Amino acid sequence: MIYNDGPTTITVVATDAVGVTRVSLSWAGGASGTVDMAPSGGAWGFTFSSDSPNPSSLTFTAVAYDAAGNPSPPASVAVDWQYFG
Repeated sequence: MIYNDGPTTITVVATDAVGVTRVSLSWAGGASGTVDMAPSGGAWGFTFSSDSPNPSSLTFTAVAYDAAGNPSPPASVAVDWQYFG
């Protein structure tokens, strides 16, 4: 199997009536981790890369937080590893 394992930018758009102050992104599958995403022009972004050689799928889950610290319901997407990059 040939696949591209280069860095991939993950972008999340999250809104709230009182404003989103933080978006947490976690992933599990061939690799796992959690990071707070950086605000970027009305969206939130993170450049994902991994040295894991496992060409399986990953599930990314984002949770947005408002100014009071209330979390949104999680939003998840599964991505086949071979499509990164």
